[in-house]
Amino acid sequence: MSNKLTIADETGAIDYRAKDLWDSLTDEQKKQISFYLLLRYASDVRTSDAELVGKAVINTNNYYNKHFFALSKHPKLLWYLVCMTGNGEKDYFHEYIKFKPKGGDSKIHKALEEMYPNMKHDELDLLAQMTSKSDIKEYAKDSGMDDNAIKKLV
Repeated sequence: MSNKLTIADETGAIDYRAKDLWDSLTDEQKKQISFYLLLRYASDVRTSDAELVGKAVINTNNYYNKHFFALSKHPKLLWYLVCMTGNGEKDYFHEYIKFKPKGGDSKIHKALEEMYPNMKHDELDLLAQMTSKSDIKEYAKDSGMDDNAIKKLV
């Protein structure tokens, strides 16, 4: 292993649950690991297997994300926890999950607010991120709205 670690090296070790790798790293390599970045990478696995994608998110939240900042002074423990999120069988591509931009499509957000008035703001933000205008039109049509109301909505 070279002296410089790449994110591919780190995510590969996570996928294979190589928790013992920590002990073989030099102090310099241990300092290179950004556990916060690994949090963003570990939860996103690119594969067509929906079950595996779901497990990656759930495992990352249950094992690694929970109490992340409280455990930040214990890097070996964080390494063990992030390795628990891997599948143990195959090396997958992990894409960085970007922070969502502020704002977004306000028409979609407003339409969803009208459709779901009791929904929390952060839930509406998440739903707006996953919903397109055509989805809203389809939902409005299915719920019995006329074409003029749908045009005003979106």
